[in-house]
Amino acid sequence: ANAGEIPTGLSGITLEATVLINDVNRIGENNMAFTIIGNSQDVSGVALIFYKNKIKIKVGTNEYNWYQQVEIDLNEIGEGKAHNIIGTYDGNYIRMYVDGVLYNQLQVAGTLKDSINNTVMALGANTNGQNPEFGSYANMNMISARVYDRALTAEEVAQNANALQGKKTNKKQHTIK
Repeated sequence: ANAGEIPTGLSGITLEATVLINDVNRIGENNMAFTIIGNSQDVSGVALIFYKNKIKIKVGTNEYNWYQQVEIDLNEIGEGKAHNIIGTYDGNYIRMYVDGVLYNQLQVAGTLKDSINNTVMALGANTNGQNPEFGSYANMNMISARVYDRALTAEEVAQNANALQGKKTNKKQHTIK
């Protein structure tokens, strides 16, 4: 991959962002997706996004005609605190973690599809190019962001969440359905 590009054709990837969510009601307003990190326009790429009061990890694979995703309702994790959000794809499962806790997963087999537009990666922006004046912004602060060319294990996710957050997170138990 070139500098700034998310590698494609891989069987695994991790997108990680630590964010302070200030107002869950000002996230993904006006039907606009707000990319935390990555690119998932149309049916390709991979991204962590805010959309309609949810955080989603979207993954486009060569084996599907449309992206696959898992999501978390922001009201479950709350506002006013920093949260470590990690989305992984290991070639078999998409997983979403918050503060080191697995919140959601979906079985999806395949390899990442190449991005089909000019935006290879966005960080804290709307990849469609809309302006904040149109309300397409998230009321949050980006603390850190990382991209890995492999899926982190559950143990690595927990280590990262603990190392980055210390006492800033609102860690709680969550059971996957």
